[in-house]
Amino acid sequence: MLVLLAGRRLAYADQFLTQMAQGQTPDTVIDGYPEYATGLDQLEQLQRQALLLAAQTIVRSYETQCPIKAVVVIGHADKALRKPVQERAAFELEISQLRATSARNTLLSEVRRLAYDAHFSKVLPSVAKGVGNQRPVIHNAATEAQMKKNRRIEVFLFQMPLPAPRCCIR
Repeated sequence: MLVLLAGRRLAYADQFLTQMAQGQTPDTVIDGYPEYATGLDQLEQLQRQALLLAAQTIVRSYETQCPIKAVVVIGHADKALRKPVQERAAFELEISQLRATSARNTLLSEVRRLAYDAHFSKVLPSVAKGVGNQRPVIHNAATEAQMKKNRRIEVFLFQMPLPAPRCCIR
């Protein structure tokens, strides 16, 4: 998990959070999407559970001095070899964006459910960003198993330490 520092303008939050996630190790990776699939309902139970565990981590963090204050979900695609070359990049970007959005919506829905609709669960900043085939895990994937590794979502959780409690007695 990454630690956020206070003071960033909300208008730049999406861009800021996406930049913070670049080059970092994701907290959760869910791969194995069937070709062109975007919904978590098309994954195996074990893969769906990984996202539910991320939701539990978020909710539990609010019992600590360092709660998770933002979430970034990055969607990825493999090469769309069945598409004409001139259409591939746009199609891959669309598929990866749909994956990221679907995963983010499911994650936030689960957070709200687990937190019994607590205020933080309704205002948790989140970003869903598709990057197409720009960052494959396996370059030049040749088998279906290798291609499934590239069809994934990555979840980044950002924590913000709370200030130490201060006593008002002088």
